[in-house]
Amino acid sequence: MKKSYGYKEFNFSLLKILIIIFFVLGTINYIVNPYNIFDNRVLKISLLKPEAKIQERYTKFIALKLDKRQIETVFMGTSRADLALNKYYYEKLTGKSSENLALGGVFIYEYFDELRKLILIHPEVKNLYVGLDFINFDINRKDNNKTTRYKIKEEKSITSSELGFALFSLKSTGDSIWTVIKNLIGIEKRMFCFDGTKHIFVNKEIDNEFKKTLEEYRGYYDNFAFDDSMIEKIKELKKLCKEKNIKIYFFIMPSHILDQYLIYKKCKNDYKKWKIELSKISDIYDFQYPNNYTEEEIKPDMKYFFETSHSTSNLGNKIIDFMVNQNGDFGRILTNTNVQDILKQDEKAIGEYFKKNQDLAFRVEGK
Repeated sequence: MKKSYGYKEFNFSLLKILIIIFFVLGTINYIVNPYNIFDNRVLKISLLKPEAKIQERYTKFIALKLDKRQIETVFMGTSRADLALNKYYYEKLTGKSSENLALGGVFIYEYFDELRKLILIHPEVKNLYVGLDFINFDINRKDNNKTTRYKIKEEKSITSSELGFALFSLKSTGDSIWTVIKNLIGIEKRMFCFDGTKHIFVNKEIDNEFKKTLEEYRGYYDNFAFDDSMIEKIKELKKLCKEKNIKIYFFIMPSHILDQYLIYKKCKNDYKKWKIELSKISDIYDFQYPNNYTEEEIKPDMKYFFETSHSTSNLGNKIIDFMVNQNGDFGRILTNTNVQDILKQDEKAIGEYFKKNQDLAFRVEGK
């Protein structure tokens, strides 16, 4: 007599299928590693990480939990720091372990949340470099970002839900597939390599990139109003770090000379006030000023800038050189005693530059 196929056999078969499915998904997501959170470099066709910025407020801290090193130095900031500062370059230069926790569109209040999680997961951190952007001190700036639907757990070790997202979720699987596809077809724009650097490429539409960011920031600066409460937040952040025995350094990331000119045209007084108030709190590593690098010629194969606002790791390495050793030909330190004179020199230099480059001045002004 033929044996009937019962519920137990069916359930067992279903369980085996589910185990196989989860094993396959986990293997794919671990090997492709779309968010660059696992320490593996298996497939060359997934070395670039185009999906790395998706859910980064979540995935960066999963990676932090998975990282069992004794981390000494951490970078925070906006996308400017995220794109330009390569933790591996810092580690090669200093021999010290580091992590880049900079987030695109970050708000100053988020620094406190980042720091709290950082101390919980890696209490051994000794140095914190915090990037400050002028736009973050605009009272009109609202948090319109679509916050992730996943929340990092306030626990030192990785949780099952966090690991499940990284290895078995449909979101991760879809991003693994897109990571492989985009590597194969060569969509290089805004792609992140496994080593944390943004892929350098020849952008034939660089003029459009500059035009778009100029239009974007023109809108920001037209209505800019300085938010004094953000200065108080920076003071609080410095105080918190002192309480936790963490040495904090503040730095200002560079922007292209076109952006600097736009700032001086639209909100010069607020910009000056910003640097003056910051220098009262602490000495500031400043990289946003007229110089040979921020005046880079706009062309398809730019070495230091992607557009007016974001610089490449080529310039980021020079920033790290200066902050670590105060050497090189890029960077300066703003203090409470020199900031006024430096700002006068900057205004003069910007004015003289655009007198010689009237075509660029017209471009900034949208004429």
